[in-house]
Amino acid sequence: MRLVALVDGHSSDADNAYLLRVRMLTEAVRAQGHEVSMLYLLDRGTMKPSVCRALLGSRFRAELQGADLIHAANCIAAAAALRGARGQTPVLYDVHGDAAAEARLEWSTKRSTYSASAMLTMPYLDRVARRGAKALLVVSQPSKDLYLRLGLPGERLFLVRNGVDLDLFAPSEVPPDGPEGERWIGYAGGTHCWQGLPHLLKEFSALRGSPLRLRVIGFGAGDAALKREFEQKLGARAELWDAMPRERMVGLLRECHALVIPRLPHPAVRVAMPTKFGEYSALGRPVLVNDVDETADLIRKHGSGLVSDWRPGGLRTTLEAFANMPRSELQAMGDRARSLAEQEFAWPVLRAKYLDAVEYCMRS
Repeated sequence: MRLVALVDGHSSDADNAYLLRVRMLTEAVRAQGHEVSMLYLLDRGTMKPSVCRALLGSRFRAELQGADLIHAANCIAAAAALRGARGQTPVLYDVHGDAAAEARLEWSTKRSTYSASAMLTMPYLDRVARRGAKALLVVSQPSKDLYLRLGLPGERLFLVRNGVDLDLFAPSEVPPDGPEGERWIGYAGGTHCWQGLPHLLKEFSALRGSPLRLRVIGFGAGDAALKREFEQKLGARAELWDAMPRERMVGLLRECHALVIPRLPHPAVRVAMPTKFGEYSALGRPVLVNDVDETADLIRKHGSGLVSDWRPGGLRTTLEAFANMPRSELQAMGDRARSLAEQEFAWPVLRAKYLDAVEYCMRS
């Protein structure tokens, strides 16, 4: 069998979580002795709107015609794959998230020609992809429920979450408290509008006389204004780090007592499964989340952290409660978080589920 992964990205984006997911899942096919190749839409020299990238499928026609299965790594890639393969090769559509809802959210916070184009075209591309694909990979139960409501049969939907390298994100004991009960809350990841960093800043700023300190990792070249706001409002209560290699990031997160995901409610957030949730959990740290997506459901089920009301004051209240919890309780939460990661986010577990989807697609 020959599997071709068609990716809406650049081959040089080695640290991109979206591309890492594709590489790690398709490794299951390669490990069985089959051929796997990667094709990158953006390596063809285009940064045009999404619908234009979807039309690039015809450029890959010769390469796609020799494939037995195409793994299309979002709705743009899926539409391109269906165009290039002309219905002759089954397509496995890796939904990854709600691209249409993400586009609407980005348009609401940053209006541009590009975000307007995405908002208008993503629903169409998703509709093309879900109708033409043989099967779909989803990353969360809410995402699966969404496609069930859209009329897709359950047998075409495979829940394969975003995975974590359990060796790289190896657990360690929760560190002892610092002077005067000092404890660190860590965040590592992007600064996109759906990540909720302004909300985190507002809630953390409202703490008074707290021993908590905040470490934020992931600022980029375009985040100067946001970084300055953190500096002005938190001063010495925060450490602010630019994006860095994963190995160094892991070391800084291990020094924290808990890790936070401050996302706010939105349809795009509801169906997502943040890659950082599995990584945080694997490190053996309590995870603090707002009650906006499946991470809250998993924490309640496994007792691996704390769930906050997302409304104003909710996260602040949770942070205050965390500051007063015994360290032994934090360690127990962290141990349960690691167990959750091993059950739900380990790559060997996810690859087995991925192979079920591949087998389904290859049935005549």
